[in-house]
Amino acid sequence: MEKVSEPEFSVICRMDKTVARQFVKLVFAKPGRKAWNIILCVITAALLLVGTVAAVVSARYDASDLSPYAMLCLFLGVVYAVLIVFRQRITTKATYRGFPQGYRDQDVRYDFDDASFASRTPVSEETVRYHAICEVVESDDLYALFVGKRQAHLLSKAGFLTTGGSPEAFRAFIVEKTGKKIRRVRA
Repeated sequence: MEKVSEPEFSVICRMDKTVARQFVKLVFAKPGRKAWNIILCVITAALLLVGTVAAVVSARYDASDLSPYAMLCLFLGVVYAVLIVFRQRITTKATYRGFPQGYRDQDVRYDFDDASFASRTPVSEETVRYHAICEVVESDDLYALFVGKRQAHLLSKAGFLTTGGSPEAFRAFIVEKTGKKIRRVRA
């Protein structure tokens, strides 16, 4: 009878809205996102400014109606402003809905051994070999093991079991197993 080895690390992570929010913060902290945020803010300010100037000019000449150009600029400026203010909340809800059905609001147990790691829920089980991990990202609250451009396994640092090691020891372990550098982001 073959003896089953104990995993080197074990993590339990509840896939709830808190983890979705932490993941969205991690993704928004990626390089290049800040540039897009600045561009979106500049476009919004420009639309609101142009719309306001056009409204003042059109009101000066004809007080009975606003020009369609002014209304369009103001409308788009307000829509962009709402998106800027609420984009993280909107993205968090979309991310949470994007969790696989068997993972949503479930405790997922991740067990890491020499060759692969397994994720287990009451309704599913998946094994991933380390060479399938294309990027490892760390924030203050979690690790994200990306196995695709838009798919990641999320490990809450609070979920590391005392028998399986600490988040700090996991950092060295995952670098050794994947051969990838961990990208640290401030989220």
